[in-house]
Amino acid sequence: MKKTLTPTKESIDSLRNYEASKQLTDTRFKRLVGVQHTTFKEMLAVLKTAYQLKHAKGGRKPKLSLEDLLMGTLQYV
Repeated sequence: MKKTLTPTKESIDSLRNYEASKQLTDTRFKRLVGVQHTTFKEMLAVLKTAYQLKHAKGGRKPKLSLEDLLMGTLQYV
């Protein structure tokens, strides 16, 4: 018989947004996203800089925060 893994409330909430994932331990964060928390912060800094340069003239605000966008991208990959 195969064991099926049932997601916990914690894992479901942390999938939704970056704010919920801040409470995870470093091990759980890496398991969820695929990179360490420090690496995630460095990637986020680069993403914010690139976003500011691209949208310097203006434009519509993103529907997702950059943190959530990066987190979703890393989870998908």
